[in-house]
Amino acid sequence: MEKTLKPILLLFLFLIVSTGMKAQSEITEEALQKADSLLIEKYKREQLRVQRLQKEHPEWKDSLRAVSRQLQKNFMDEIIDTALQYANTPGGLKQVYRSRDRIEKDTLLRVLAGLPTSLQESTYARWIRQYVKTQQLEEGDRYVTFDCRTADGLPFNWEQYRNRNLLLLYDGLGCMGKDGRDYLEKLLKKTRREDFDIVVYCTAENTEQFKERQGVYPQFKMISDFKPEGSVMNILYGAQGTPTCFLIGRDGIIKVISSGLDAGRFDNYLKEDNCF
Repeated sequence: MEKTLKPILLLFLFLIVSTGMKAQSEITEEALQKADSLLIEKYKREQLRVQRLQKEHPEWKDSLRAVSRQLQKNFMDEIIDTALQYANTPGGLKQVYRSRDRIEKDTLLRVLAGLPTSLQESTYARWIRQYVKTQQLEEGDRYVTFDCRTADGLPFNWEQYRNRNLLLLYDGLGCMGKDGRDYLEKLLKKTRREDFDIVVYCTAENTEQFKERQGVYPQFKMISDFKPEGSVMNILYGAQGTPTCFLIGRDGIIKVISSGLDAGRFDNYLKEDNCF
């Protein structure tokens, strides 16, 4: 009983400590930066406590993983709350846009309505407005092509993937780590190109940066429209975290959308389609 009780008490104590720490302050860019810094410091401090307990009590592994996940969720929630609190500053509005997939659209509309005149026509306000007005693609929808280029500067031809399965990734080759990249390479090796291919949308800002990233990962086809934010991938596809994945079937219908690599669902669909 004691071994079970201690992790539960730890979880309760962590959650109590991790909430209720909002501070009221003037709505300025400087205050936003300070609030963000405090949240980041608190999150790092809490995760270090978890890591120390994991070393001291390996028998609590599963419970402490749950604590770590909850701390991460709390942190993201607090970051969003802070962004909404400071939405009338340029930095706060940027954070609202970057958290758009975790904020209800009616809340985003209220943010837009309350913006000062100086921010009403800003880039991030315009992107939020576009996002709210757009119905983001979902599983079962037909995928949408858009103008982009390959690293050699040539226009990308989406037609070459007609009647083929396509895994479209919103960046993230670095984020996924070696295990993720190895999984993607194995997919390519055990499938034929007439059945399946992988294309990675690169969030490069310019051609030099794009060529550099393609050089790091020559095993994957990369495309870009040089719009790291506010692109069709962000607004219509609703991609935000990297990688966000879209598995598109031979019929052009999106079969799987996942935040991160959902290897199980990818494999199941490709097996059903006799790709391997």
